Amino acid sequence: MHRIVHAHRALEQHQRAILSTLESYRPPRCPHCGVASLWGHGSYDRKADRSAAGALNPVLVPRFRCTACCRTCSRLPLCFCPRRWYGWALQQLVLSLCMSGMSLRRIAA
Repeated sequence: MHRIVHAHRALEQHQRAILSTLESYRPPRCPHCGVASLWGHGSYDRKADRSAAGALNPVLVPRFRCTACCRTCSRLPLCFCPRRWYGWALQQLVLSLCMSGMSLRRIAA
């Protein structure tokens, strides 16, 4: 199972979906044991708006709990990077500059 929901590409779409169609985030099966019995298990906040104002922060990320193995999982929209602070575009830029031979010190500056 993929951790990312591909239907929501922008933060605004994600926030509308959380309020109106939360079921679109529910995974069909548990990613750990494969049983198809996941329940809503609340949500957690994440800072995902990288704009200067950060007006959309905090952003809710839904969590689900498996009734069989009791483990939880969360689903992210496409605009979030799992386990990363920086967005996809900036990560791609830094990686391409590294591959072109530029030093990390110069990239950071």
